[in-house]
Amino acid sequence: MICEKLSNIDKLADKLNKFDKSVTSMVKSVESINKRVDEVEKGLNFINTEFEMCRFVNFKQRELVRKAASELKGTKYGINEQFPKEINDRRKVLWPHFQEARRQRKKAFFKRDRLFIDGNEFLPKDNTHVLDTDDRQTRSRHQQSEQGARPKEFNQPKYLRPRGGPRKGQH
Repeated sequence: MICEKLSNIDKLADKLNKFDKSVTSMVKSVESINKRVDEVEKGLNFINTEFEMCRFVNFKQRELVRKAASELKGTKYGINEQFPKEINDRRKVLWPHFQEARRQRKKAFFKRDRLFIDGNEFLPKDNTHVLDTDDRQTRSRHQQSEQGARPKEFNQPKYLRPRGGPRKGQH
């Protein structure tokens, strides 16, 4: 009789051990699921963040902010320029060439939609992207210097230029 009760106690102890192991494994799986849910929530928080746009009164202020942007590395904030869709599309085509040049430790940078590698403008050989809205690439450097920075209609004497609005302080 005592032997039977001892064997029953041993069986119950084995069942309790199995139950305890299953409960601890469930707790571990719940904890891992909880960690994954937290990671997903963090990702969703980034997706739901609102982006702030800023317009500057003058170019000097804008450049000061852009030069200070490197101090934001390692934070969740960043600064970049916003371009029209056409320019972004052209930059997207040139991006792989930019990355390859940087891997080769060449000096590469963008000026709006143009890529410069080691000081020379890079034009892809396939030319699948037509730069129809910007005729800068079709003109030679000589033609550009002849014309100047502004179109010819603006290269006229001051007294012929259209006048802006009323000036401050003059009434």
